[in-house]
Amino acid sequence: MLYRITRPFATIAFYVCFRKIHMSHVERIPWDKPVILAANHPSAFLEPCLLACWLPKPLYFLARGNLFDHPVFAAMLRSWHLVPIYRAEESGLQAVRQNFRSFETCYRTLQEGKPVMILAEGRTAHEKRLRPLKKGTARLAFGALQFDPSLDLHVVPVGVNYTNSLRWRTEAMIDFGEPIRVRDYLAMYEQHPNKAMTAFTEELRRRLEPRVIIIEDPADDAWVETLLEMDRHNRGMSIWPPSDRNSEPLWREKAITSRINALPTDEKQALRQRVEEWQSELARHGVTDLGVAQPGWYRGAVRAALALSWLPAMVGRLFHYLPFRLGKYISDTRVVRPEFKLSVALGVVLGATLLWYLLWSVGLGLARGLAAVVWCWLLGALTALAAVWRGDLRSWYQQAKAFRKLPESVQERLRRHRKAFLDYFFHRDA
Repeated sequence: MLYRITRPFATIAFYVCFRKIHMSHVERIPWDKPVILAANHPSAFLEPCLLACWLPKPLYFLARGNLFDHPVFAAMLRSWHLVPIYRAEESGLQAVRQNFRSFETCYRTLQEGKPVMILAEGRTAHEKRLRPLKKGTARLAFGALQFDPSLDLHVVPVGVNYTNSLRWRTEAMIDFGEPIRVRDYLAMYEQHPNKAMTAFTEELRRRLEPRVIIIEDPADDAWVETLLEMDRHNRGMSIWPPSDRNSEPLWREKAITSRINALPTDEKQALRQRVEEWQSELARHGVTDLGVAQPGWYRGAVRAALALSWLPAMVGRLFHYLPFRLGKYISDTRVVRPEFKLSVALGVVLGATLLWYLLWSVGLGLARGLAAVVWCWLLGALTALAAVWRGDLRSWYQQAKAFRKLPESVQERLRRHRKAFLDYFFHRDA
């Protein structure tokens, strides 16, 4: 029940959290078959929530068992379609025995044609790499066939990528790979279970890897991210539509990181030096790469849009201040691991906002009736979106303004430097 109630509000929350959500090749999911969605795990719990909001069928998720320790929380989590999986190091050996019941729940869910999602890496990490896959996906898949041999079960690899999973108003890129038919491995599993699980897991890794942005050397993370941002600025910036089925952003970032991973050490060092020189030059003039790449955001139409949106955006900011402040406070003070910060902040903001709206609804309903409650929810959602979209516009406008305020000779020199730098990377083999 909670799943259906919160899904539309979670969708709006994701429009606030992310500037763009690219979800490509959804048509590869065989909805007429029992399906396991196997994804990588770069954040705490954004991945299953995003898929729940954008896919047509309700999903069921495997989640850490220790989240179910409190009976009230456990009931809420089950209402959100979460199924507990216990680990000995978190919940003790006694709790691990409950996994038999959890797996049976998954088997029956698949038997009913409902998709199940599993995070194939097992644990989360804030990095642009695909970590070794656990065998849990294979165990779940083969266990489902043993439970019901008639299932034509398919596992769909899901690559989940964020431009920055620590910040609001960035981009999510999710791509679905070709499904793996589990029955193709059944004969091997019946003869050599471990060999079959290893082979299946390796095939899953092979199909998942092309859908994940990978920077092989962690020492390259920061400067490669700068290069990725430069390419994003070349693609242009926009507010609408907030979600699409476009796979190009992912493939561009994959192409850039793959090329960098293949560079010889000396060429990579030279490229890194050019990135650092470009950053230093921008800092010296007090501008950003976006300002140099997109100076057109400093124009009259944008100023007019900022002026017209000031009042609704201000109403949205003031009305939602307390829920957002609570989410930021808890994320900043109670969350240690970086990959949990945005997930926790978004979850707290969503929960606090729903409670905030309910309190207003009770008050307005008693004072003014149902029509006032409907207007509260409608205007609340619209002004919240106006606030975040105006924030994007204002940021782009200010960055473009800083660049346009420079002397023409400096602007031209920065444009030439940026073009020469990008030509060095993107066209030096031409």
